[in-house]
Amino acid sequence: MLTKQYNENGIARWAVIDKLTNECIGWAGLKYCKEQLNNHNNFYELGYRFKKKHWGKGFATESSRAILDYGFKNLNTDSIFAIVGSKNENSKKVLTKLGFDFQETFNCEGDPTDWFELKKSKWKNQKPNC
Repeated sequence: MLTKQYNENGIARWAVIDKLTNECIGWAGLKYCKEQLNNHNNFYELGYRFKKKHWGKGFATESSRAILDYGFKNLNTDSIFAIVGSKNENSKKVLTKLGFDFQETFNCEGDPTDWFELKKSKWKNQKPNC
């Protein structure tokens, strides 16, 4: 499925490897969503998932910064979106740290889900928040 996404859209989720241990600790990346979600279609969505033992170590923030930089520099998009379960406070903190703005809560497959957006103009103008 990842190969298909990459071949069709030029982007997909990537494995994240810990440089010190060479362990695959999860994945992160952009997905091009053609199907409608929350009244949007044909948009890029940032996503990441890490093994629980690596939560809270900054991997989501670090990898997402690189991915967003790549996305805004190489893809013809003015916005990148992210969705997160409404109860996932840690992930919402990561998105806020990256400069995403909360847009709304919507129902995704029966669960309350928060919709975030980051505009290219905001990304270009923000200073790194390390």
